[in-house]
Amino acid sequence: MEMLFADAVLAGLSCLGAQVVLSAFFAYALPSGPWKTQPGFTAHRVLSFLTMAYVSRLGLQAWFFPDAEMISASSTTLSRLEQAHPVGMHLSQVLLGLNVIWDIPMGFLIDSLRTRSNARLMLLHHLVVVVLTWLTIEPARFHYYCIFFFGAAEISTVPLALMDLFHPRNEDWSRLAKRSAAVGAFNSVCRVVFALAYLLTRAAYFPYVMFTGVVPDLLELLAMPARPVSKASLHIILWSGIGLTGLQLYWAGLLVQQATAGRGATKPSKKL
Repeated sequence: MEMLFADAVLAGLSCLGAQVVLSAFFAYALPSGPWKTQPGFTAHRVLSFLTMAYVSRLGLQAWFFPDAEMISASSTTLSRLEQAHPVGMHLSQVLLGLNVIWDIPMGFLIDSLRTRSNARLMLLHHLVVVVLTWLTIEPARFHYYCIFFFGAAEISTVPLALMDLFHPRNEDWSRLAKRSAAVGAFNSVCRVVFALAYLLTRAAYFPYVMFTGVVPDLLELLAMPARPVSKASLHIILWSGIGLTGLQLYWAGLLVQQATAGRGATKPSKKL
């Protein structure tokens, strides 16, 4: 068990340790600034940026520039289910460890994460990801799709980690963005990059892969008289995937509402 989940434990403990070190650094080693008044939140956003940049790079490379193993895994429904891939396994473990050991606990401990408007929805999202990553690790399965959903699709989370610093609920960071032209411009660039990345990957490509790949594969597997994995696990993956797709589209709708409101339309009641 220890060897099987080694990457998950390493990823989670590494981020937990880095969270403590960075929080202390921002709180005690730097001069006054928003990083000093919100050291835990600032550390969390920095680590989110780094970890999501890491997993998205691995996923994008493996998905769009597949190696021989990836090409072989993509050939049939059963190969997409059964054929293990080192990148898919690694991504599943990294996300499992990050969520269980670091991200979910920090969501309860850090005020800015606990009090954000969509905190409960984000917790549900994280818990579903935990279940899905676990199901793809033991036994190893669906690594072909793990490379996209646990890797490439996270590209939009990279700029989100930085722009979230400047959300109005984080008053000191928000004031810094308004006071400094350079910081304000940086935040604006992050917002544009995030919006484009999210709409392309999460609102468009995510549902495309789900409904042209994952759902047909799962339905075909469920129809088989004998299948290599339990029917219950296939149903969990199917309905969780559909639910997560709906969540991506819901958040995309909020994003479009906010962009429209910025041009003078009615301001939406909720924020990402």
